[in-house]
Amino acid sequence: MNKRVVSIAVIIVFAACGGAWAVSFGQLKQRARTQQGEFWRDVRDIVVKMTSVHEAAEKDGTPLKMTMTSYRQKDSSRADMENRGFKNTVITKGKEYWTISKHGIFKGVRVDKENDKLYDWYSWLGNDAQITGEETIDSRPCYRIEAHDPGHIVAWIDKKSLLPREVAYTRENTKIRYMNFRAIKGAWEFPYMIVVYKNNIKLSEQIVDSVAINQGINDATFDYRAVASREYKLKENAPVNAMPDMSGLRSAMDNAGSSADMPDGQKQKIQEMLQKMKQSQPAE
Repeated sequence: MNKRVVSIAVIIVFAACGGAWAVSFGQLKQRARTQQGEFWRDVRDIVVKMTSVHEAAEKDGTPLKMTMTSYRQKDSSRADMENRGFKNTVITKGKEYWTISKHGIFKGVRVDKENDKLYDWYSWLGNDAQITGEETIDSRPCYRIEAHDPGHIVAWIDKKSLLPREVAYTRENTKIRYMNFRAIKGAWEFPYMIVVYKNNIKLSEQIVDSVAINQGINDATFDYRAVASREYKLKENAPVNAMPDMSGLRSAMDNAGSSADMPDGQKQKIQEMLQKMKQSQPAE
């Protein structure tokens, strides 16, 4: 058999197995964006109630248990979090967000990396992302995608649902696993368990208690002023405090390796940002 025939045979087998050129990241990104649009046409709003447990997060080393209810429409989201009687709400519209508690209202701007990792994964992986293979996660065929913006990231995207099954951050040795997917409307799926690992040790676990769709969420649900006065009894003209710019802190941390190897200039920058964050928090 001549080399040309062998080469053609290899190409045919590779393509049949889903080779790298079978679909580009750009094509997959467009498919995911189109599918997301179809999702929000079918699922106009969604309410998720869950319990989150953060291992050894309390001062005495015991797990921190938090209940959370999230509300979401296509362009707006809200999360109510409660732990030991303390409650706060985060409302997001586009890149702006408001944090509300009995202490007051704080407003900030999200950086790109804070996009929804479940639905908007294609927007935060970066422009250099590439499909590097296909692997199976939890018995589901997935695209393996690698990116380097700013650190090495590997994401496994379900070939059918186009939702992430696992995301690994190599430099931080951290990974997020999306598990126990269930249908919530027709073929649309949602993960009922999200687990975060650091150095292969479980850090946190989110268990979904219930999912309700198309409940007709009132616009006031995403009105930070209405929430502040109605649910937190704050004055109607309560001041809106500015959250510190997180992009500088994130940039410093992204560019830093271990603290032992971190240049003094970066250590100083991080300390300054942490001090600004502390000053922006209301007194207990």
